[in-house]
Amino acid sequence: QYWIGECYYSKAEYGKAIEEFEKVLKKHPKSEKAPGARLKIGYSYLNEKNTAKAKEHLNKVIKDYPGTPEAAKAKDRLKKIGK
Repeated sequence: QYWIGECYYSKAEYGKAIEEFEKVLKKHPKSEKAPGARLKIGYSYLNEKNTAKAKEHLNKVIKDYPGTPEAAKAKDRLKKIGK
């Protein structure tokens, strides 16, 4: 499921990517791919110029998956876009 999302993301089909990453979070919330899926949802919203939604998801990565590489990437991206 995660990789389907990645395929859409790489093709700049961000709406479809978000749908697939959401499925990862719904069906496999404890998966090792869950933090990455949440992060990519944030990135997808950024690419769609939806900064509010992007910030919401990036902050959720930091809150739900502290200490992960994904949380570090989310913090970095939030700094760049200005919390």
